[in-house]
Amino acid sequence: MAGLNVRFQFDAGALAKALPRMADPIAAAATLAVSEVSDDLKNAARADIGAAGFSRKWQNALRVQVFPKGRRASIDAAGFLYHKIPYSAVFEEGARIRGQPYLWLPLPTVPVGRRGTRLTAANFEARTGQKLVTIKRRSGPPLLGAAISAGPRARNISLAQLRRGRGGRGAVRVVPLFVGVSTATIKKRFHIGQLARQAAGRLPAAYAAALKVQ
Repeated sequence: MAGLNVRFQFDAGALAKALPRMADPIAAAATLAVSEVSDDLKNAARADIGAAGFSRKWQNALRVQVFPKGRRASIDAAGFLYHKIPYSAVFEEGARIRGQPYLWLPLPTVPVGRRGTRLTAANFEARTGQKLVTIKRRSGPPLLGAAISAGPRARNISLAQLRRGRGGRGAVRVVPLFVGVSTATIKKRFHIGQLARQAAGRLPAAYAAALKVQ
């Protein structure tokens, strides 16, 4: 899945060619307009990602780059919006994902780390030092779990408990952590394309305002 990116540009070149003496103020106005609209778009898009329930890391991974770099004035100034997480576009467009053979989705028992992200089946062993075990069931989707020392059946399992695993004295119990599904539907959760179109629509007014101060 391609990453999320949008490019927008205000075309002031035709006017500058017709009025050579105004090339410099036109370039400055075009660059200022693109820069201001780009900053507004970045803030709005990050707020949209946050409103969808995504972490600060996801919000800050959305970037806007203005060209030419260094905020140098150019008639051909352009803004480029992109997201550093490669699969971010799936939340803009929605998708249906198939497992091979399963997608392992975290259950509420999976602890949340300091950065607000849960353990995954893929990084579980590296993060805890123990392997996931298959929990046999007579019916229903398959489960993966891990062994911890038996104790009060608290709703929330800590990362420290999972790292200790079978350590200590006493009985051991296996806690379900992941459920396997063959397919999963990801709904559209971002509206960044819409925000980008709205931002592009504000460019002419931003350009006119910037040209007045040149």
